[in-house]
Amino acid sequence: MAIRWKQSDYLSLGREVARFNKKINELNKEEKKLYLPEIQDYNYVKGRIHTRAELNRVISSLRRFSKEGAEEIYTNNAGEVMTNWEHNELVKQQKIAERNLRQEAKEFEQPISSGYSKAQMR
Repeated sequence: MAIRWKQSDYLSLGREVARFNKKINELNKEEKKLYLPEIQDYNYVKGRIHTRAELNRVISSLRRFSKEGAEEIYTNNAGEVMTNWEHNELVKQQKIAERNLRQEAKEFEQPISSGYSKAQMR
């Protein structure tokens, strides 16, 4: 079901995108930090949101970047440099994707009228 945007939704999203971009710009003024995430475009972010849950997830994610220490350097096992915020967001997205895949797999294990599950028929 598509989201019905309210005026407060536009304001909340705009405020968080602006706060996110402001912090990125402030950090770039101090020193050119190439590992920082890219500036967010409000219209692009808004266009990718299709449900209220997505809106809340995006706003929460942008808000988490405002916390102290979110901009600190994190180097993963492959040697890729990113911020702590980016690393934490990737971990959260991975858990969500795994949970969704497990839920989809569970649906294939349910027996249908023939007594076999969709997984057994393949």
